[in-house]
Amino acid sequence: MTTRRVRYRWPDPHAAEGVCADRDLAALLGRDGVDRASEGVALVRAAASDAIGWVRAQPEGWSFERAGAAFEEGFAAWIDAHGWRGVCARFVDALRGAFHQARGRRDVAGPRDAWLEELGAWQAEPGTALAGGAPTPDAGVRDAWDGTPLGDGARLVEPRAHVPAALRELDRDAQVLVWGEGPLAVTALAEAQRAGLAPRAIVAEGGADYAGRRLARALAERGVRTRVAYDAAALGALDRVDALWVTADAVGAGRFLARAGAEVARREAARLEVPVRVLATRDEVVPGGALRLPARDEHEDWLLWPDAPPGVELDARSREQVSFAADERWWTDAGIERPADLCVRGMKPTAAQPCDR
Repeated sequence: MTTRRVRYRWPDPHAAEGVCADRDLAALLGRDGVDRASEGVALVRAAASDAIGWVRAQPEGWSFERAGAAFEEGFAAWIDAHGWRGVCARFVDALRGAFHQARGRRDVAGPRDAWLEELGAWQAEPGTALAGGAPTPDAGVRDAWDGTPLGDGARLVEPRAHVPAALRELDRDAQVLVWGEGPLAVTALAEAQRAGLAPRAIVAEGGADYAGRRLARALAERGVRTRVAYDAAALGALDRVDALWVTADAVGAGRFLARAGAEVARREAARLEVPVRVLATRDEVVPGGALRLPARDEHEDWLLWPDAPPGVELDARSREQVSFAADERWWTDAGIERPADLCVRGMKPTAAQPCDR
């Protein structure tokens, strides 16, 4: 059983009670409440572990009709909570694709084997490829997974793949404003610290989920000098930093999803001639290219102000869609790369249909 943190979790008042945990998928995925803290790769690997146990517990003769309906019902809340993240969207798309691929074969009675194989690939350590059904060291960007269900290649990018490009551009004692969260910024700055570059980070905090605090804690634990500021104040520091880093939560057709305020920060940095880098990997590229905002921003605005008086309108959007130029230069798992090339490398033209269709 995967060990999970419970910090920054909100209990789900609608969670099912009295459900056999090894048989009900929704209960497995939501047993600790809705996770607001873990990054996408950790969420996907934990969900893969839970889903493997669920698939194995199903009876012999599990039909496509019953399995498809159970999958969509069981994953509905998880998709609603996390499907806006690129890596989570890719995970669900791969499982749906494996289902439809298996259903198209006359010699297969159900999706069990296809799901177990695909889920095993997602549970593997990042950077571990699936080749001929067996885990192997990923050969690199050239042979990366192309999104095909049950296809060869690592499902998850090795988290240090972007570090060499970042280190080449960082000067000693550089001060970086980080807009967003996630392991890409943490890994790059931690490696810069280990390399003796002694970077300094300014972290913007503005949401109700304490993402800035989590990022700052992770950097401080790795020895990186870190300052936390409200996002409005962080914008005012752009004229004093050496670079602006924006982390992408998802990448779509012509746009990427980032922490609210990223568009303004990018424009202001361009006006001040501060170098801007977007940090992304093919993990974040959404099948079909259609982005969506977190659903919780609309129906959980109480996080912004739990006891707001009547007449006060709450805008609790934590993310926004940001347009990008095809010829920008981003830090990705391929090094310094244009977002257009990242999309060509990582985007499936169409997303898989739900399993109950």
